[in-house]
Amino acid sequence: MGGNFVDPRDPTRSLMSEQKAVEALEWLRARMWDDKVMATLDMQKTGTQRAFVSGQVATIEDGSWALKDILTKASFKIGVAPFPAGPVRRVTLASTDGFGIYAAPAIPRRPGS
Repeated sequence: MGGNFVDPRDPTRSLMSEQKAVEALEWLRARMWDDKVMATLDMQKTGTQRAFVSGQVATIEDGSWALKDILTKASFKIGVAPFPAGPVRRVTLASTDGFGIYAAPAIPRRPGS
């Protein structure tokens, strides 16, 4: 079985530091930066859809809600495929959850705030 972001039985418990989760994230990192077959975070300035329809990237990961807009804007034939299988299984994260780690030191609170 592959890794998880959070414990399926207790979503308040992070599992991102476990070896299987780290391996899954490393697999994604390698697809982006080593193989260059997935859009990278630097596409945030352009936007993945815009980068795709302008030919800057060959594939993007997006939801079905984006397909109509992509089909309207692209000047080439579009194909849709399932997300590639990782080293353990095929999986995506479909959620409104967000994860972040604040890197700066804590800001002291002012009295009364």
